[in-house]
Amino acid sequence: MTVDQKTEDLYERVTTLVKEMMPHDVNQVSQPKDDSFSNFSIDYFYALAQKVEAAANRIDVPVSLSVVNKAGHHVFHYRMEEALLVSIPLAKKKAYTTVAMNMPTHELAELVMPGAPLYQLETAMDGELVTFGGGLPILNEAGQIIGGLGISGGTVCQDIAIGKEALLNVKMR
Repeated sequence: MTVDQKTEDLYERVTTLVKEMMPHDVNQVSQPKDDSFSNFSIDYFYALAQKVEAAANRIDVPVSLSVVNKAGHHVFHYRMEEALLVSIPLAKKKAYTTVAMNMPTHELAELVMPGAPLYQLETAMDGELVTFGGGLPILNEAGQIIGGLGISGGTVCQDIAIGKEALLNVKMR
């Protein structure tokens, strides 16, 4: 398979996933005027998936990625072949956690240690939040959080590096 065929295949898979996951009529979804779904496009998800996959392939680590909007609603997911199955729910939880707590998940880790201010947070939230690295905020041009990216499948350091590289190279349009 050529690089062009792989690129076309990835675009087709991303397009199909986005169409399946997005509401068919966004106007029927109760949302504020600055509609969280409108911040993201199929092209954005495609570019993000490409950058994540390229960064992950360079270090030979298959991963899953998830995106939530600023309200914490899951809007996109992509799993590379051979990524651990556990990476799917972890990526979703990492993306959600970064939006719910307004910070990257690796920064939250220090705050939940015994004796720290948020000790027992994960327990209190019934496991909906994760406090290890791989969850990063997606920022708009004004620096405001408009969503969260979760990367899972490698080590914590690998997940963070892959996510940071992808976000650095994919801008909102």
